[in-house]
Amino acid sequence: MTSLEGKKNHFLDTTYDKIGPNKINILTNREFDNNAEWQYLEGMLSEKVNEETAKQIKLAHQKLPRLFQQIKTKT
Repeated sequence: MTSLEGKKNHFLDTTYDKIGPNKINILTNREFDNNAEWQYLEGMLSEKVNEETAKQIKLAHQKLPRLFQQIKTKT
């Protein structure tokens, strides 16, 4: 089995300026679909982990937008 270190978080976008990263935007309206799965793992969950683990990862990603909506930030 391979490592599940994600490459790109589907719900977060980083913005950059001349110096480097300067802001993270939380995008709670996105769905964790097959395209997001591929970008996150550079492959499909079903290819990387067993069926039960894949199901739990998808479930967690379905819950993330609600969790992110609860985050309060000061600008």
